[in-house]
Amino acid sequence: MRVFLSWSKDLSRETAKLFAKWLPNVIQECSEPFLSLDIGKGDPWFETITTNLTTTDLGIVFITAENQHEPWLNFEAGAMLNKFGKAGICPVLVGLSKEDYAGPLSNLQLTEIKSEEDMRGLLGTINRRCKTPLAPEVLGTIFDAFWPKLMDGAQTTLATVEAAAGDAKSKRTVEQKVDEILNLVRGITSDPRSGDMEKWIEAEAKQAELGRSRRFEYFAKKYGSMHVYRNIDKAVGKVLEFSEKEGKLQYVVALFSDDPEGRVYLAEDVELCPF
Repeated sequence: MRVFLSWSKDLSRETAKLFAKWLPNVIQECSEPFLSLDIGKGDPWFETITTNLTTTDLGIVFITAENQHEPWLNFEAGAMLNKFGKAGICPVLVGLSKEDYAGPLSNLQLTEIKSEEDMRGLLGTINRRCKTPLAPEVLGTIFDAFWPKLMDGAQTTLATVEAAAGDAKSKRTVEQKVDEILNLVRGITSDPRSGDMEKWIEAEAKQAELGRSRRFEYFAKKYGSMHVYRNIDKAVGKVLEFSEKEGKLQYVVALFSDDPEGRVYLAEDVELCPF
């Protein structure tokens, strides 16, 4: 029995990792859930994802408020629907209630991770697809023993990710610092005889921001994402700037959680993320 765990963005990823470790404690036949974090360095993303989808028996999608409309998550969910039908894909809501979710999977049987009843039902669904399913009373006993561990882990994960997001919002971003410097430089080098200097600088700043936005749109369209994996540790980072040579990506300036100031990475040091 192989389960495919689909995620997108921080809270979804960390919850999927938690569930991947927890599930085999309850249903031993599910000893190797597939998580896209398991993709090796240099492996082609779409080919690996597609191959693993064809060799799994059931898919679980971890949905949060921040990823519920993400194209990559919905791509994986669509592939699962094509293979399994509605009965083989299980959307799990994390930090999100059924009433608040109106995404493309809302017509399926939704599971709230905070609901013991919902999660008991999800484990029953997984168990019934096993080659050698556990007796219902045995599954119930094991679930009762391990449910508190999952619940504690899920609550801790939610609190940690939300705290990190709050800290990130309170800090000035690299883009903001660059904009500030550009504005100051333009103010110094501009014609001092201008009678409306502040408005001129503001207009220039907006023009620069528009140019950056268009570059980001170009990058996302050509490479399919504005995020990269760092090959050394598979950490996910956001692309802030990039350079191309002869039509190929030469380097990116990327921002990672452990490198909040951003850093230049050669193209071979990172791998493009498909979300």
